Amino acid sequence: MLLPVVTAGFLLDSRSAITIGFIAPLLSSLLTGMPPIMPPIAFMMAVELTILALIPSIFYRRFGMNLYGVLLVTLLVNRLLVLGLRFVVAEFFNIPGMLYGLGISLSGLPGIAVQIIVVPMVVRTIESRFGSHQTRRERRREL
Repeated sequence: MLLPVVTAGFLLDSRSAITIGFIAPLLSSLLTGMPPIMPPIAFMMAVELTILALIPSIFYRRFGMNLYGVLLVTLLVNRLLVLGLRFVVAEFFNIPGMLYGLGISLSGLPGIAVQIIVVPMVVRTIESRFGSHQTRRERRREL
């Protein structure tokens, strides 16, 4: 679910990216049961994916920053956010927070590697076929 949401953040405006990031895990939970509603993984993922879609939408689309730089910042913020959310949930369910957070962080490393490889390729391919995005500054200069 992370790949399409992060990619959407690079390709869509902020409002659309936020909507996709928030709705995707909740809709998936309703349709497939994964991620589960209880423990509140689906709700944590809704927060996580909303922010994960928002960061590239703002920094890449609006301000025209470097794709790889924005992706790395997005992934770093994601890991910190996931770690923080897991600590809160671990405390709520009386699970050792450090162990739970460390396990989640380490299990996400293969996915991070895939995102670093796949997301830029998909974004560049879509931009080359359908036209690249323009930042607000570039649109103002054209007017």
